Amino acid sequence: MLWLVQRDFLQGGSVEEYLRQALQPVEHAPTDAQAGQLNAIRRTLRSFGGMRGLGLPQPHPSRTSLCDLPPDQLAAEYRAGMQAVREWVGSVAQRRRRRAPAAEAEAEEA
Repeated sequence: MLWLVQRDFLQGGSVEEYLRQALQPVEHAPTDAQAGQLNAIRRTLRSFGGMRGLGLPQPHPSRTSLCDLPPDQLAAEYRAGMQAVREWVGSVAQRRRRRAPAAEAEAEEA
């Protein structure tokens, strides 16, 4: 599971620290069903293996026109971050494709 976090939310910490904190259960009154449901979601998300978090800077100072901007007008640091995201996703996909035939063969033998 890949988490993309806009760096504005990090408040000086790392992406990993932010995710670890965000996925911790929060204390709540027994009558607060919504908080209980949120904690159940946090627990489920923490159970996923292989989680990775990447931080991305603000893509452009003009947030209201992001959809209209060509990619070359986005911040260079943002474009570099998106390239890192593409590379990570590509490497995970390649590893899974290589494992898939072995898993299929094992399933056929069973």
